[in-house]
Order: sequence, then structure tokens, then C-alpha cells
Amino acid sequence: TDCMEDAVLYSNLYFAGLPFMLTYHYAASVIRVSGDSESPLRYMILAGLTNISLNALFCLFMERKVAAVAIATFISQALGAFLSLRYLMKKQGPCHFSLRELCFDFSAFKKMLWYGLPSAVTSSIFPITNLQIQAAMNTFGADTLTGNVAAVQFENIVAYIGNAFGSAATTFMGQNIGAKKKTRVYKSFFYAAAVETSSVVFAILVGLIFGKQIVGIFGATEGAAL
Repeated sequence: TDCMEDAVLYSNLYFAGLPFMLTYHYAASVIRVSGDSESPLRYMILAGLTNISLNALFCLFMERKVAAVAIATFISQALGAFLSLRYLMKKQGPCHFSLRELCFDFSAFKKMLWYGLPSAVTSSIFPITNLQIQAAMNTFGADTLTGNVAAVQFENIVAYIGNAFGSAATTFMGQNIGAKKKTRVYKSFFYAAAVETSSVVFAILVGLIFGKQIVGIFGATEGAAL
């Protein structure tokens, strides 16, 4: 209950930025499929640096620190979406985006739903279980909540490592499937799986060995569960 008001405020501002997040991910996927995997990465890095900079700036001048962080996140998401769409609007060819020619394609939507729904269902399982765990953790007080949030942030970092290799593999596999080069599809899959697994295992070992020091980086209090 101590954090409820700030949590609701952050959630409202965060969900307001979801259209920008969805726009960025969709546009970035189109850019990657076209053969350019560097531009979405640059846009993501720029949006991340903007988020960090605005976090520091807004927190200096705004009393509501939670609102300051949420607004910074909102702006960075809008920036990523804007840069990605601008790229597609300037790009020529089948990946060109035009607001004047924007329309709903049911056949394309059906294909996206067919391929995306299994991934969406799988991805939604983890947040649902995390909500149940978080609800139980909230009953132990602010110190335990602080330690748990710090641990979850480290878990997210490890997950991002795996997702990064997964996204890269998806890009290459999609291109090779379109080119009907099955041998390269299998090669990309097994190579990405090996690199992703070894990287995640290494990150987990680092977390197990230096767990207390890592949690301390996130600013957990002395009474927090480590």
C-alpha cells in the first residue's frame, strides 16, 4: 500500500507510451527484414541514452520522482518510434511506409496472427506468474520488496542477453527462409542457440557468485533481502 499511488501513476504513464513501443518494434522488424540490422540497434541505443539522461534531468527538478522516470521512459519510446518510422518513410522499395497509402490488409494480419499468437501466449505466461510472485512478495514489507525488485532487474538483464541473440537469429532465419536457403536457416539456429545458452549460463554464474554485490548496485537497503 505504501507504493500503490506511485505504482498507479507510473503504470498509467507507461501504458500511455505502449503505442510508441509497439510502433518501434514493428518498424524495427521491418527494417531488419529488409537487411539492415544496424539502424534499429542505433535507434534503440539512442532511445536508451535519452531515457537515462532524462531520468537524471527530470529527477533533479521534479518532486515526483516516479513521474519523472515514467515521463522519461515515455519520451524515449516516442523517440524510437519516430526514428524507425522516419527511416521507413524515406526508404524505397517494398518496405517503404506511406501514411497516405496506409490501409488494413486482412491477409497480412491473418499471417501475423498465425505466426505471432504462439509467441505472444508463451511470452504472456512469464508476466502472469511474475505477478503472482510479486503479489506474495508485497506482503513481506518494503525491504523485501526492494531486494526483490533489484533481483528482478538482474533477471531482466540476463533475459535481454538471451532475447538479443534470439532476435538476431530470427532476422537471419527470416531472410534465409525468404531466400529458400534452408541450410543457412539451420546453421543460424544452432549457432545462435549455442551462443545464447553459453552467454546466459555465464551470466547466471556471475549472479550466483556476486549476487550480493550486484544487488547492492541497484541501491537495495541494508535490510533488504539479498
